[in-house]
Amino acid sequence: MPTTSPGRSLAEPRRKPYGAPGTSPGAEPRAAAAAVVEAVRDQRRSLDEALDMPRIQTLADTRDRALVQELSYGTLRLLPRLESLAAALMHKPLKPGEGDLEALILVGLYQLIATRIPPHAAVAATVAAARTQRRPWAAGLVNALLRRYEREKDTLEAASAEAPGVRWLLPDWLLGRLQIAWPDDWQGICDVSSTHPPMTLRVTTKDEIPPSSTSMFPA
Repeated sequence: MPTTSPGRSLAEPRRKPYGAPGTSPGAEPRAAAAAVVEAVRDQRRSLDEALDMPRIQTLADTRDRALVQELSYGTLRLLPRLESLAAALMHKPLKPGEGDLEALILVGLYQLIATRIPPHAAVAATVAAARTQRRPWAAGLVNALLRRYEREKDTLEAASAEAPGVRWLLPDWLLGRLQIAWPDDWQGICDVSSTHPPMTLRVTTKDEIPPSSTSMFPA
């Protein structure tokens, strides 16, 4: 019987092998996640509003919607670091109007940096997503950038981490205000701010349920 690879992301649905004729596994969730990131980053829409776009809500597989949410939240959380890496990887910036492609590159980098999706699968699916953007050269660019990151990630990450905004995942203007307000404690505040919060589960007892809802919980 087939088993799940230990390196497989919990949010990543089981699919046909990459490279199967006529298929682009995983392309649509990556393209949708890039659309969400672009909506928040470039159009200043809220993340909740962007995730409610018809393109995401009409995805047939609930696992694809979960993957879009994971990639969107994660990419935006690491945005300063991902933007710095993307800038280092590209010889020249993308042109205005290519924010969707830049967002897809950021989503691709996030997968390589912070998920358990196998790198070859992340690259293949993100390149497939680039083919949906109607730019003949986009797939080649995405493929080259993501593969270069895999080859040079130690050097790229070390150079990127020198910038305070990248280290603490905060914009420079906010770092400046923290340094002024808490000159002795700002680094500790930044360290805590950039730490991923733990998952917490809380059980609500029957006594805490409002009276109007207790009919759902028969004695």
